[in-house]
Amino acid sequence: MSNSIFLLTSFVASIVLVWTGRFPQALTILTGIDIAAASPFFCASRTVFGRISQNLALLCIGLVSIDRFLITSRHEHYRRLLTKLRATLIVTILFLIYLAISIEDAISYYWARSCKSPNAPFAYTQFVSYFSWVVTFGVPLILIGIFSLFTWQNLRFSVHGRRNRLQQQYIAYYSNESLSVGY
Repeated sequence: MSNSIFLLTSFVASIVLVWTGRFPQALTILTGIDIAAASPFFCASRTVFGRISQNLALLCIGLVSIDRFLITSRHEHYRRLLTKLRATLIVTILFLIYLAISIEDAISYYWARSCKSPNAPFAYTQFVSYFSWVVTFGVPLILIGIFSLFTWQNLRFSVHGRRNRLQQQYIAYYSNESLSVGY
């Protein structure tokens, strides 16, 4: 199921985020050794993969809510819309887009040999900060909210539809029984 691809990607992205963000901070607090300051390569890769995983983790949860909406749909072609291959392709394309946007920071950090202040242009820094905020929090939360309501509506309709069919079957059964008793 495509749902598993999105959830697995979100899990891996969350783990990468912990290892690139929180683990070096904890190591610095415990030992006093700052890995990011000691290694420009780690500083650059931490910046790139930390930002990519931060954006990808929550967005994949939003994609899961879209997948659940499509699966609970009454229309057969909606249910077949997301396959494992398409889900993998979506995740790969999103990863490449985030990589293309974040690679500028990696280059700036690596060539500056400092993890404190990148030499990126101001316009790029502003774009990345707003883009990350919108993509990390805005889009996924809107997707989750809207498609959760749509999924709830699909499930509510299917329950009411089953209940109406069950009532129709009871009416048909009892009317058949009542008519056959008279003979």
